[in-house]
Amino acid sequence: MDESSVYFKILHKETIPLPIRKLIIIGSSWAFQSIFHVDRTELLFKLMLELLLLGVVGYTLSAVFQLHMSWIILLGFLIAHSMNYLFNGQFFVALKNAGLSHVSHTKFKNFALQLEQRVCSQDSILAGMMIGSISRGKLTATSDLDVRILRRRGIVNGLKASVFLLLERSRALASAFPLDIYVADNIEWFRKKVKNDVPVILYDPENILSTEYVRTTHFSEVLGKDGEGT
Repeated sequence: MDESSVYFKILHKETIPLPIRKLIIIGSSWAFQSIFHVDRTELLFKLMLELLLLGVVGYTLSAVFQLHMSWIILLGFLIAHSMNYLFNGQFFVALKNAGLSHVSHTKFKNFALQLEQRVCSQDSILAGMMIGSISRGKLTATSDLDVRILRRRGIVNGLKASVFLLLERSRALASAFPLDIYVADNIEWFRKKVKNDVPVILYDPENILSTEYVRTTHFSEVLGKDGEGT
């Protein structure tokens, strides 16, 4: 975990009991679901998905249970928000940040290899990179896989890229894998969010990332350098 991150500071704040620190990390992850970090298209998709889930859950609750409307709205929101978090969030990343998730080197490598193939096969994706511990050569059993995707322009491509992330996050949930993945609308988001890492190129057929960043490395090179002690 990055020592400058909020989660790192919370986890190591010894004035608070450790179980409470872990609950704060997981609870804040559930509550905010990275809405202050995502780009506009992904934020809009997340909000629309939450409203859709809220409508379905609220209708189901009203049809099955005789509850006051305020209870239907409250329970509907809690269930819909949790569903959105599980299938379109980073539950195992939160567990990792709380020190409750560990991934072997083999599992990490296999998941990353398969993800690379899926990224390269998406016509809505313009480029993709990995950052974080793997780009710094500090991959451990408590690392997550930080992936940043640059989508192509257009509403359809934005929707397709957002659905791709939903499927990847759902796949990570089913595999109990800490995948930290976001999609950017343009290169400006990368300039704001990716500053100190040396990007590990997953997919860059038009050399956009290679041109933007002075130093880069390739995915196939990095995995070969990481140790087996994870």
